[in-house]
Amino acid sequence: MNFEILFFANLPGYKLWIIHIMEGVLKDGDFCTVTAGTHKGKSGVVRDLNVSKTGHLTITVVQENGVRFKTLGKNVRVEKPD
Repeated sequence: MNFEILFFANLPGYKLWIIHIMEGVLKDGDFCTVTAGTHKGKSGVVRDLNVSKTGHLTITVVQENGVRFKTLGKNVRVEKPD
């Protein structure tokens, strides 16, 4: 997943992120396979994209059996479902 943070403001009570997502957009509803990390080899549907406090894209992946797990956006590859 290629993205860059263009602007971050940490004001009292507010956190503002402006993110530019480049080619190869990962979006809610995409089918993906995890290529690295703890969940390597697992696959499912992307849900709940989030940018952490440290600026990393995190996603929730829902497997076909309903089990959910969180991983980093950089660790997944968007694919067509089988």
